[in-house]
Amino acid sequence: MARADQTDTSANTPEKADDGVYFGPLEHYFGHHLRRLQKAFEKGFIEKAKEYDMHPRDMGGLWIIALNPGISPQKLTSAVQQEPAQTSFMLNALERRGFIERRTSESDGRSRNIYLTPEGEEVHRKLVKLATQFDRDFVSTDLTAEEKSQLIYLLKKLSDARTH
Repeated sequence: MARADQTDTSANTPEKADDGVYFGPLEHYFGHHLRRLQKAFEKGFIEKAKEYDMHPRDMGGLWIIALNPGISPQKLTSAVQQEPAQTSFMLNALERRGFIERRTSESDGRSRNIYLTPEGEEVHRKLVKLATQFDRDFVSTDLTAEEKSQLIYLLKKLSDARTH
C-alpha cells in the first residue's frame, strides 16, 4: 500500500467526471476533492437555506457568535479562518439584516464586541435545525455513521495541525 505522499498518478484507465472531463493526476490530490466537496456542500446548503439567504460562511459566523456572545471581531476572524476584510464584510451584512449588534467593550472602550440580536437568535435557532439536518443528509447516503465519524476525526486532525 502506498503512503499518502507516494501517490501513483499513472493510472492506466482515465477516470472521467460525470460531465466527461478528464482530471488526470488531480484525481489523486486531496485538495482537488476537498474543493469539489466544499463547493457541492456550499451549493446544497445555499439551496436548502434559500429562504434565509444565508451562505455557509455566514452561518458559521452566526453560530460562533451565538456560542460566544461578546466575541471580538479578531477572535471571530481566527475562529472562522478567514481574512479580516471578509469578516468585516460578513459582520456588516449580518448587522444590516438585524442579526447582530456591535457593542462597546466594557473593558476597553476602543473595542467593540459582537452579540446576536433577538432576531439573530431566532434565525440562528431555525438555521441550526436546518444545518444539522443538511449536514446529516449530505453524508448519510454515501457514508456510514462510522465512516462519517472517521472522516470528521481525520479532517479535525488535519485542521488542528494547521490552524493552531
